[in-house]
Amino acid sequence: MSEAAPSKPPQVVAVIDLGSSAIRMTVAEVSSRGDIRPLESVIKPVTLGKDVFSNRRISRAAALETIQILQSFQQIMKQYQVSHCRAVGTSAFREAYDPETLLDRIYMRTGIEVEVIETIEENRLVYAAVRRAIGDVLAGEDTFFIEVGSGNTDITLQRKGQVTLAHSLRSGSLRLLQERGAGTPGRDVEIRAMRDRVESAAESLLRESPIGHVANFVAMGSEARRTAQYAGEKKERYAVLTVKQFRSFLREVEKTPEDQIPEKFGIPYPDAETLTPALLIYEKFIDITTPNRILAPMVSLRDGLLLDIAMMLSDKEDSDFSRQVVANAELLGQRCHYDEDHAKCVTELSLKLFDLMQPEHGLGRRERVLLEVAGILHDIGTFLSVNSHHKHGQYIAANSEIFGLRKSDMAIVGNVIRYHRRNLPGMQHPEYAALSRAERVTVSKLAALLRVADALDRGHRQMARRAKFRREGDQLTITLPGQMDISLERAGMPEKASLFENIFGMTVAVRGGVSHGS
Repeated sequence: MSEAAPSKPPQVVAVIDLGSSAIRMTVAEVSSRGDIRPLESVIKPVTLGKDVFSNRRISRAAALETIQILQSFQQIMKQYQVSHCRAVGTSAFREAYDPETLLDRIYMRTGIEVEVIETIEENRLVYAAVRRAIGDVLAGEDTFFIEVGSGNTDITLQRKGQVTLAHSLRSGSLRLLQERGAGTPGRDVEIRAMRDRVESAAESLLRESPIGHVANFVAMGSEARRTAQYAGEKKERYAVLTVKQFRSFLREVEKTPEDQIPEKFGIPYPDAETLTPALLIYEKFIDITTPNRILAPMVSLRDGLLLDIAMMLSDKEDSDFSRQVVANAELLGQRCHYDEDHAKCVTELSLKLFDLMQPEHGLGRRERVLLEVAGILHDIGTFLSVNSHHKHGQYIAANSEIFGLRKSDMAIVGNVIRYHRRNLPGMQHPEYAALSRAERVTVSKLAALLRVADALDRGHRQMARRAKFRREGDQLTITLPGQMDISLERAGMPEKASLFENIFGMTVAVRGGVSHGS
């Protein structure tokens, strides 16, 4: 009997969240199975957001402060012999006029490469952490997720287990604090001014995306966790409180002078400063969603980052990630009145080709998801016009958000849609030229597969759904079932298959069926 291969030793990793009001690091041990064991967490306050939200610039003092904190984090990582580190910057870096200067200085002084992540990526990471922590508690019920950060408020709506809305409001606790009407007499006036700004931000969202009642209101962020722990009931992985308990706590905070909040509620001053504006934002969306209960999971962006690293090191696939991406792509397709049957047929054929040609293209799971999205959306440009719909489709994709996909992912999807018909990829097209070399190669490979699949359903009849693909030397043979008329498919294949033949060095032959008139 052969012995089981010995498991790899756990790796020590670190994740760093460079936020607007604090820089946070978690060091953890990740096993080969993807299990995570936190070792140490460190939080240091910073003034990045105060600079950026007022004048879009990072001051020299804030930059020096950030570098010094990261140097201290670097020493901690050395002590733990960290093998992998991922550092991300959020709203302050996204909004800063010239964040690259500071990012370069950080790298030169510490060796830490900071990645500025988009809002949609931040949403995905936090959502993944929450789902891992309390997914069983939510039990598939309609749920509204909200994280009030210093600069932005990120919201995600899940109905029947699927994400149907992901949005970011340019209204966060620190930003709201700076815009509260400083200089006006009395705390009551300042609170009223903040509440008015929250109302305005929420109404702009609701005009585009009605939300309605949900069973669960999942509030993330340090202020939410402190509120739930203070006023609600603590559980192992989360705290829970009723809407009545939340409102009672908020009224108590509103009546408390700002300088007395730290002592009265046992909150550090940096967190106490943003407590009131954060609660006002939560309050507005509680009014909108009328939830049955409020939950505050004990997770953060760093937990999502650790999950991503654990998936990578254990080579596991996040099946829910793929499911949510595809569901959101289908929602976009429905909004554009796509031909659902044709889209599904072409997508299925594309994925069969992707799996068959994997040794040649060498692409991974994420690229497979991008092909699936491109297949679903390849004809959405007809929503604007049938003429040049491949170009219109690229425009719609590039200017849309799909939960779980970054802008760079959507740029790839858009280009694959662009090249599913007519011209081949070329540097004369600005959107293609703007991609990196690796991204251009990915686009060419995925577009080659999509073009062949699309040719097989040229008549939008889904008769080729059961097509068989077989590699025979330097030829791809496609066998179509039954006595179907394949005149359209035969006529369109040579043009559509040209990119496939250029990329993979294989000719394409269509067999089976009958030609018109035979």
